[in-house]
Amino acid sequence: MDDEKRDSDEFNFNGAFVKNPQKITAKKSILICGITRGGTSFAASVFARVGVPFSRKLERPIGRRYEHRELRDALLNKDGESLRRIATSFSEEYPVWAWKLPAIQRQLDLAASNIPNPHFVIILKEPLSVAARKNDIKGKETLASLQQVMTVYQHLAALALKMEYPLFMISYDRAMSNLPAFLPEVAKFAGVGPFDMDAAIAGIREDGQRYFEAPGQRKEEATAGETAKPKAKSQLKVERRAALEAARAKKDAKRSQTKSPKDFAFL
Repeated sequence: MDDEKRDSDEFNFNGAFVKNPQKITAKKSILICGITRGGTSFAASVFARVGVPFSRKLERPIGRRYEHRELRDALLNKDGESLRRIATSFSEEYPVWAWKLPAIQRQLDLAASNIPNPHFVIILKEPLSVAARKNDIKGKETLASLQQVMTVYQHLAALALKMEYPLFMISYDRAMSNLPAFLPEVAKFAGVGPFDMDAAIAGIREDGQRYFEAPGQRKEEATAGETAKPKAKSQLKVERRAALEAARAKKDAKRSQTKSPKDFAFL
């Protein structure tokens, strides 16, 4: 057997790397972060589809991006008291629950100090594709974006290196290439019971498709933690934003129609 074939046979990395496994606890709050447009919605989807909740029992179902509005607002406002109150209510309802927000990586200490039993998830996606996606969405120059992506990845690597909490790192590209091998690792880290592999993969595929849906294609979905009371924004600003999102989603949907049923992605 030559060296190339031996290396291929022996390299069985399925996209999951766990740091501090001895610190994993039965009760846990799973905090998912990374770079924007870098696969965090996929990371949330895989945990949700093996049975981890992202919203409280009396809240509206979580939206397509798996982000909880109250937790997001508390973090962005650096409101530790609100973070602690909301997270505690989650922990009282569920032994295991999850929260996804790319920006957690910028306020990791604030999140860790106010959320019970934090277990972190960091996802990394092939950097050039992340840069190209940012170019597609925001019109940024791809190579300039690539430099910014690499800077964030250096930050994430530094966080992982010094991480003292349980940490589940995901290679988006390896995980997507072999979900049947990857998903059991997700369930093991989360500490959830047996799950239906076919249903989980179908659910992840569905999440990937609805990620690109334009707001006009369905009733505007509610974000978990969002109150029914409207925000104090001008109608013009809301309409402009909706039109921009619809245009972007239409472009994404058109692109995704060229994919085969087995070829799906969170971009």
